[in-house]
Parts: sequence; structure tokens; C-alpha cells
Amino acid sequence: MRRAAPVRVAHASAAGVFAALVALAALAVAAAALARAAAPPTGFPGEEAGATVEVLVLTRFHPRAATLDGPRALRLAADGVALRVDGHAVAAPLTLERARWTITLPDGTVRGYDAALRVGAAAGELRIVAAMEREDYVARAVAAETLPGTPPAALEAQAIVTRSFALAPGARHREAPLCDLAHCQAHTPVADAAHAEAARQAAEATRERVLRLPTGAVARAVFHACCGGGTADPSEVFGGGDETGARAASDPSCEADAWSVTLPVAEVEAAVGTALGAAGPVPIGRLLLERDPHGRVLRLLDTATARWVAGDALARALDRTQDWSVVKSARFDWRAAGATVRIEGRGHGHGVGLCQRGAARRARRGAGAAEILRHYFAARPGSATFRASRTPAPGGSAAPPRSAPAPTE
Repeated sequence: MRRAAPVRVAHASAAGVFAALVALAALAVAAAALARAAAPPTGFPGEEAGATVEVLVLTRFHPRAATLDGPRALRLAADGVALRVDGHAVAAPLTLERARWTITLPDGTVRGYDAALRVGAAAGELRIVAAMEREDYVARAVAAETLPGTPPAALEAQAIVTRSFALAPGARHREAPLCDLAHCQAHTPVADAAHAEAARQAAEATRERVLRLPTGAVARAVFHACCGGGTADPSEVFGGGDETGARAASDPSCEADAWSVTLPVAEVEAAVGTALGAAGPVPIGRLLLERDPHGRVLRLLDTATARWVAGDALARALDRTQDWSVVKSARFDWRAAGATVRIEGRGHGHGVGLCQRGAARRARRGAGAAEILRHYFAARPGSATFRASRTPAPGGSAAPPRSAPAPTE
């Protein structure tokens, strides 16, 4: 924090001296307020270290400024990599004690967090990390990621998967292990109060329960909306050694979510070229789709160059050209006809791990959370162990995305 210049009083009248003293007092109050704002978080009295989850919040809005209301009101702004509080430059990161904080953005967006906050700046944007109580995080994420009316057993299975993903080793972002977008786990307000309460009850009913790999590590468990009849092998979809604990399984309980879209062939060829890392568009006539037994595209091969890309990455590349939620999964086939390509598919999401639609149908038929998880995961239930917050790996981890990402959620 920049030190205020001393106030000089020479040959001043009594009124002038009084005004100078008032000015000094105001500077002292401002300095004290900034010092309190920069104090480290007080943490969670009565709870062990590691009972919190750190989440990079409000990332979809790319905030350059924000107003905080809580134990005190603060105006935040990013000036390049510098952070300003109430117009004054302060050392970043700024840390604020655990409290009920309301964050308001210039566009009117309002979010509330019961959390300790850490605020920094990068590339002219605020980076706000909320350290919240773990089970509060789980409840809110479950509510955001599921539909109202989801049976309790399916919500409990979701809570165990959500908690496992949050506590698994590694980090997706430099600032925090998690963010509030769907490629981590959505953590946004839910308007349906009854659904939010059902999610809270599911979190409480499964408190501390996670899925563990044979090594004992917490599984980076993942989920998706609808597999369309069978889940995928995680190694085939994501590549490399599996950290999800999921397995391929037939899933007749999942009703097929059929979808179709017609795209200009030029857009498809351009998207494929980008996905393959080619210098330009790749002619569709030389492309080969390789599938798993359920019809999911495992990879797309350029037969002329032997370059290939994973099916899930291909689906996301095509979906990106349509501003998302059009090409919903890699379980599709395509047919070129003149200047267009007709794509027809089933399912929604990458198809690995917990199928939310299948889980809900199993729960309605009487299956409990443990039975549901046994169907989708080779990983087995265990207890979460409290531990200190994880140190983010440089540049984030290469952990697979939870579901097809969207730029707004």
C-alpha cells in the first residue's frame, strides 16, 4: 500500500490546523480499513484444516470491477495485474475473512458466498477465489448440476461423485483447484428452493463419502447428462491413465436422447482442421470415424495424414461452431450431401462415469446410491480425509473435462 505524503502546516490559522488534523484522521481511517481488508482469512473455527474447497468464481463474466458487501463494503477494480481497493493500489492477493459476502458486478449480476475470499488481478480482470465449507460446496454444485425432481438416491450418488471430483488430487486453474463453470462443476444459484433443499439433504446424507481408486487416491469421478444406452471407457475417451474410476457399462435404463443438426460442410471441415491441428480445412471425404461397441466415436482419423483426434474433442470442436449444446455428444454419425453435413446422434455429454438420466431411472426403480455407483464405477466408496488445501499445479492439470464445456456455465 502506498504511504500517504505527510501534511505540512506552516503559519496556519486554528481553522487551518483543525482541517489538517481532520484530513490526517481520514487518511488513518482509510489506511486501517485497507489493512483490515488485507488480513488473512480467519478460517473455520472448530473445523480441521482441509474442510474447505477453493473455487474460482464469476469467471464467465470476466469481471474488471466489483463491489463487495459483508462485514464492510469494498470497491474492487483490476488495473492490469494491479488490484485496487476503494481506488487505492494494494498488494495482491487481498484476503478477506470468512463471512457472508455479496459480490455485485457492474452489469447487475449478484452472487452471495459464505466463504473466505482471496482476490487478485490478471490481464485486467479480477480473480476471485471463494474458500467455502466443503459440504456447502457439494450441496450447491449438486443442485446446479441436476434437475428438479431427481430422486433422492440419484442425488446422493451425484453428491458422492461431486465430492470426489472436488477432493481429487490436482488443480484445473492456477488460482484455485476448481472454478464455477461446467468443465469443473457448475456452482451457480438455483431458483428452485425445494430442489436446493433436496440437494442439501443429499450432501448431508453422504457427508465425507467419496469414491477411491485401488491406490487409495480419491477418484476424479465424472458424470454426464445422458449416455444414450451405454457409458464409455474413460481411457478411450480421455486417453492416458484413468483417474476417474469409471468403467464402460451397458445402460438400458438411460432413455436415448436423440438429436440431429445440419451444418455447412465448410464449417465441419474447418472445425475438423482446427481439431487436428492442420494448416486449414480437411476434406470430409478423407475422414474416418472409429467407434466403440455403443456407437460412440472414439477418434476421427485423417486417412491422408494419419492425424487423429479423440471423438469427444471432435464433438466439442463441432459444437463450438454452433455456440454450444447442438452437437451434444460423440455418439453420432454423419452424412455429407452437397454443401451440408447431416449429423445424427444420441446422448448428452462425454459418456464417462455417472449417467444422470440412467441413475434417476434406477433410483425410481428402487436402487440406492451405492448400487447406482457400482454400476458406473469400478472405484469403491470410502471416506474423505481432511487435508490442507492442494497447491495448484503450474498451468493447471490435464484432468479430463467433466462434460461438454459451455462458455457461459
